[in-house]
Amino acid sequence: MRGRGLTWILFKKELREFLRDKRAIFFTLAMPVLAMPLAFGAILGGAWLAKQSLAEETLPAGVAERDILHALQKQPLAHTPLHVETREEALLKMAHKERWAFVEAEEGFEEGDFQRSLKLRLYYTRQQERSKEVKERLGKALEAIGQERLGLRFEKMALSKEFAKPLVVEEIDIAQQSPWLEMLAVLIGFSLVNTLFMTSANLAVDLLTGEKERGTLETLLSAPLKPGHILRAKQAIMALSALFSAFLNLIIFIGLWLIASWVLPEEEVGLQLQWGPLVFLSLCFIPAAFLAGSMCIALASRARTLKASQTATSLAAMAALMASTVVVLPGMELSWFWAWVPLVNWALLAKACVFGNLEYGPALLVLALSLLWAWLFQKYAVRVFLDEQNLFSAPPQA
Repeated sequence: MRGRGLTWILFKKELREFLRDKRAIFFTLAMPVLAMPLAFGAILGGAWLAKQSLAEETLPAGVAERDILHALQKQPLAHTPLHVETREEALLKMAHKERWAFVEAEEGFEEGDFQRSLKLRLYYTRQQERSKEVKERLGKALEAIGQERLGLRFEKMALSKEFAKPLVVEEIDIAQQSPWLEMLAVLIGFSLVNTLFMTSANLAVDLLTGEKERGTLETLLSAPLKPGHILRAKQAIMALSALFSAFLNLIIFIGLWLIASWVLPEEEVGLQLQWGPLVFLSLCFIPAAFLAGSMCIALASRARTLKASQTATSLAAMAALMASTVVVLPGMELSWFWAWVPLVNWALLAKACVFGNLEYGPALLVLALSLLWAWLFQKYAVRVFLDEQNLFSAPPQA
């Protein structure tokens, strides 16, 4: 009971010191929380706004014949004024960004000729986003013209339009999930592990190696505290900070999703988030935070200089970054096999909770293994912490 009381006193002391350090708060809480969600949100939001703005922009194109001009003008081709000109003129104007695409027929375009296939050439450049936008506009219009010509052919032959489609396949997604939700699941799976380890790594450097260099660790060890009590108090600070970062990270991502569901049409968004797996994911943050804290505190315990500690904890953050990239690979889902792979299992668990295909058997295995690894790393950190040579010997000379 006495040991627990002393640990609680030390925890409150460490918490007060942490809250007073604005630099530590920024790099351990604000930076991990804001960096990834806001960066991804800015990228996705900027891309969407740019796409919307580009769709409303007036972008002229050229055509080789008046017959092509008349056919395209019958289509709902908005914001794309057409000009009849030669190919040489059009290509020259495309080089000067006065035209963004050009259409010509290989052997002439005649609206009344329905007995032969016409070969059209659509000139554009992938080096210009506006050129690709006009290519998509003209492509849809030309496809509609092709369907109209096909219908007129069938009318002359007294055939129905279904004659050209002997097989019609309707694809039905029983989950009714949209690519936007899949993207959100990937982003959360990627950022969760990185947020936990980025926060823990920054704090481990300051709470362990920082105290060694400031000379306050010897004073702390002179108190009637066991090394295990000291490490557990410091680990509790790290776990709380990592938990706060992870929760705030998740809230920001869900907020971005709610904004997207409000802005986008309902058919694009698909079903809403499943809150049951999200609550389960939130509870899973607790063992994940202790695992990240135990790993970083074990690495920082061995370091005798601030630089060595930063290098060691950076390895843990780098391992988390590399492991979390598996969520972007096709076919990577949480299974009994991947549940045994550290860090990878957490990224896949977060992805499954958001996307709605969570299997609780492998998920519980992930939790059990994480608690086991956290306990082993904590035991290792205590053993290293008891090593007087590691604690009090002079750091190696550069």
